[in-house]
Amino acid sequence: MTTILRPTTATLKQNINKTPRQPKPTKSATNTQLVNIRNSIMVYYDHTKSAQATLDYAIEMATKLQLAVTILSSPKKINFLQQNRRNIELRKLCKDINSKYAIKVTYLIKKGKPVGNIIACANDYDPFMVLMPRKTKLKVFNSLAVEVAGEIKQPVLVVPKKASYQDLDEIIYTINYGKRDYKHLRKISKIAKGTSAFINVATLHKLRNTKQQSMLMHAFRMMKQRMNYPFVYAGKIYKKLPMIRQEDASKMLVIKVKHPKNYLYQLATHFDLKNYLKVSAVPTLLL
Repeated sequence: MTTILRPTTATLKQNINKTPRQPKPTKSATNTQLVNIRNSIMVYYDHTKSAQATLDYAIEMATKLQLAVTILSSPKKINFLQQNRRNIELRKLCKDINSKYAIKVTYLIKKGKPVGNIIACANDYDPFMVLMPRKTKLKVFNSLAVEVAGEIKQPVLVVPKKASYQDLDEIIYTINYGKRDYKHLRKISKIAKGTSAFINVATLHKLRNTKQQSMLMHAFRMMKQRMNYPFVYAGKIYKKLPMIRQEDASKMLVIKVKHPKNYLYQLATHFDLKNYLKVSAVPTLLL
């Protein structure tokens, strides 16, 4: 007759203590995606021709600035089969880009309204810049990009449908000598350093007298001394904008959307900015 020996509670405790525990994932392993997105250009991708042109622009810019690219897809309504199909499509797209370019390309799919998802991803992941497509019939002042740029701290670059990437040689920034101008110029200088572009600073308001002019020029010189990247004074914006050829994608126009709205409308009254942007190939940076 065979006797069955049952383990006591003491031996069970010893065996439990001897079994090795599974190591918990380290923070560095779980945050690798966050690190990649922080050093990347986030592209809003809605699977249209203009979005594809924006993605091509972002790839060339990321190669120049040595950054990664994150593709953000935000469908309003999507079922399981559609999401699976989109996953396969975006995975294949990223694989093709990674094989052709020396940059890292990843993607995110967030279900819901595009505005809320872009703002949430920009605040959570903190990318270097957000790129968005601009269609030909887009309203400049009530666009999706203006709404996003007003809610996030990252610059939003609006890329026209017919714009192909060219090395930037000039960034036009309209200054009003406010508190935010120094922060804005620091952000622009990061783009300018990677592309070796000149920053041309233009004034918006007409100077009433010589005293006001001397005060503004003194503020300009003080700001120039604080910056670690050179920029030059380009005069009045009304004289500068008509000199930019509409098909020249080597220029970049900066518009401050967080400034009071009369800034945009004042720009439009002195120069037909809305019609210019609809037909222009010049990328627009919203701050």
